[in-house]
Amino acid sequence: MCTSVKECGASFSLSKCQKATLYSASYNGSMIDALIKFYRDRWQAVESIERQEQRSSSVEQRWEQLNAIALLAKGLNLDLNPDPKGEFQIFERWAKIKEMHQIR
Repeated sequence: MCTSVKECGASFSLSKCQKATLYSASYNGSMIDALIKFYRDRWQAVESIERQEQRSSSVEQRWEQLNAIALLAKGLNLDLNPDPKGEFQIFERWAKIKEMHQIR
């Protein structure tokens, strides 16, 4: 089990007491609650790091990321200019499905 996240100078780790709680508790409500809290806290730490990285990135880095996404989409033959008629067809399909289920 991972107990720490260290990246970009930020860190998140469990205290000895928290580790003891995770390892010594049985799989009852308290164990599940402890695991949920650990999972949530860990991802909040990751989110904080990602936000920090995003704020500190330059316009040039963001431009490179955007270009990389555009090239990936082109390489996957994705349509970068979606057809508005196609979107309307999706709404029509969902309307038909909804209508069919309301009749039953």
